[in-house]
Amino acid sequence: MPQPKMAKVLQTGRNANTPGRFTRLGHTVQDSLAYRSRTPTEKALLIELIRFDKGDNNGELYLSEDDAAARIGIASRKAIRSAFSGLVDAGLIVMTKGAHFNVKTGDGRARTWALTWLFDYHNRRPPNNAWRDYTPSGKEAKRAAKAMEAVKRYQRSK
Repeated sequence: MPQPKMAKVLQTGRNANTPGRFTRLGHTVQDSLAYRSRTPTEKALLIELIRFDKGDNNGELYLSEDDAAARIGIASRKAIRSAFSGLVDAGLIVMTKGAHFNVKTGDGRARTWALTWLFDYHNRRPPNNAWRDYTPSGKEAKRAAKAMEAVKRYQRSK
């Protein structure tokens, strides 16, 4: 198997041939109870929403339920609706505009979303970081406890 080509480093310290855009999800968010208590579907949906962030359009991240289901590979609209709801409840995303569809013209617009740990350009608001105050209960608390224990085991092993 051929080794990947090493990137040439410029005088500025940046790589000359960068691999392209990347998904921005900091460890602080990933290590939170809000994130660790989410289902795999909710985490996949969150990654898809983050992919729309260009650095200056948070609050205007358009993603419909149908498109989200197709991108994740889920046939159930109920599961996607539940995933959106779970991310909102955990404070990881917030809806900035509701969906709209005009039957007469056939024009429609998907809901728009903001990631709560980033500046909301749509509303010109700083991050609300609602995810920091989230406390899971029931199954979510068990899922979060297992995940947090696994993270701690890894950190202790370093």
